[in-house]
Amino acid sequence: MSRLVERLTPAGVGGVAVLALRGAGSRAALAALTRSLPAVGGLRLCRLEQSGELLDEALIVRRGHEHFELGLHGSPAVVAAVVFALGGGDTQPPGASIEERATALLQGAGTDRAARVLLDQARGALRREVEALRGAVGGVPCWADRYARAHALLHPPTVVLAGPVNAGKSTLFNLWVGERRAVTSDEEGTTRDAIVARVSLGHHQIELIDTAGERGLELSERDLGGAQDAAAVEALGQALACDLRESADLCVWLVPPGGGGGDRGLPPEGALVIQSRCDVREHWPERGISVLAAPEQSLADVSAWVGEALGLPEGDPWTPGVGVPLSLDMAISLDAAFEAAPGGERGPLLDFALGPSPDPLPLP
Repeated sequence: MSRLVERLTPAGVGGVAVLALRGAGSRAALAALTRSLPAVGGLRLCRLEQSGELLDEALIVRRGHEHFELGLHGSPAVVAAVVFALGGGDTQPPGASIEERATALLQGAGTDRAARVLLDQARGALRREVEALRGAVGGVPCWADRYARAHALLHPPTVVLAGPVNAGKSTLFNLWVGERRAVTSDEEGTTRDAIVARVSLGHHQIELIDTAGERGLELSERDLGGAQDAAAVEALGQALACDLRESADLCVWLVPPGGGGGDRGLPPEGALVIQSRCDVREHWPERGISVLAAPEQSLADVSAWVGEALGLPEGDPWTPGVGVPLSLDMAISLDAAFEAAPGGERGPLLDFALGPSPDPLPLP
């Protein structure tokens, strides 16, 4: 039996996700991500790391020599990263059809447009379009482009708010979320942890993360308690913020008046830099905001800049009835199939890409 990575809990967002890993090579694949594995019949809490980066902290149960169960945090992005690192390309069982995959993904759809795209595929939109083109010589769409256009809709990108202390990150976060989720204060170092929320960006959603502000901290090795303990917690928050920035799809770096942050106040490469707390409108720079003085305009501007930086498609991303591949592997397989001459290898390649033909969800 070859190595199999299979999700045992339902797809979508949840508190916990459980994966099964079994078959030849399973032990070696898992050992590459963690230094110590439990004995057969045992369990252990392990850090899963790849190329020095933390993927997740998992509770690993060993059912057999090459059979494991992993309890992960339930974020779809975390689960997908672990599945990929273990050699799996999908969280669906092998042989799942395009319609079954779309149906499973429906429960995690964050927007109306995402749900409509998935409903179309669950009702057989992609299969019908592919079947109609099965013998075509030209006029075939680029399936990789179709997938790229829908990717951000089906898989919300991660946007991290970062920058020096007192740059207004938490104030912007609360405005975007629409409620007071993060504590705001003029005191430096108020935010010490990462706060996550899903927010709308036109027809799309993003996963917005507020992080600790950057500033230099002097920590003593002595256990002095009180302020030193608070500084140590803040330092951990800054380290977490750095990790989140590196793994995010986009870092929005807020710069307060005068810069701030010292040598810690420099934006990372590729960040979207925005001047914050620009209270006098006439003196705003080209990319400046003031959440307190002009909240609606500031949010509109930031939304436009973030959408542009992420390359989100303009206009409505959903075209009723159009087929959309649900993974890059599926899109590549479809493009490869149509590059082959009609008949011959094309038929088996298309069947492999789409999976078995089930009874699709009924049309309304």
